[in-house]
Amino acid sequence: VATSTPSSPLPMPPADASTLHSAEQVYRRMLTEQSRHFRTLCGLAMVRLQLGDISEAEMLLLRAADAVDQSADARALLGQAFASLGDSCRRLGRHQDAINHYTRALSIQPETSGVLLNLGGCHQAVAQLEPAIRAFQQALTYNPHLPEAHYNLGNIYLEMNNWAAAVSHYESALADRPD
Repeated sequence: VATSTPSSPLPMPPADASTLHSAEQVYRRMLTEQSRHFRTLCGLAMVRLQLGDISEAEMLLLRAADAVDQSADARALLGQAFASLGDSCRRLGRHQDAINHYTRALSIQPETSGVLLNLGGCHQAVAQLEPAIRAFQQALTYNPHLPEAHYNLGNIYLEMNNWAAAVSHYESALADRPD
């Protein structure tokens, strides 16, 4: 299964553990003053995610989702945060959790081809071929030159013994990235 790079360009804090723990303390102190501050909840969630605590990151993002205003910037940040959570779950092989997080990200930002590509890859990894096909095809509607989507569709159609469709998608993948 070919997947894209991480779904979101969400800025992550530096990976140094002491810096992360310091940032965590600052965010937690800020939350004692304003427990529903959207950006603080998202920031703490990203710190917890980088520290490997997916469960708390998820809980914090769900709290942030309840606190989010309807501004486009805030919704975009939340969508990116759920996509990052999906990326972490995917890397850990927690495909169903990743599917849930990517679906949540797409409910906020539906036209995100990278998230759709990763969603399709997770569906493919757990042998949910029809949802994988839909996700890859939808990704191609937003970006018709995604060789990973064509390659994965080729693999699925090959598995389904649909040789013509498999060859067509492999040819498209090669045309988009001949290397």
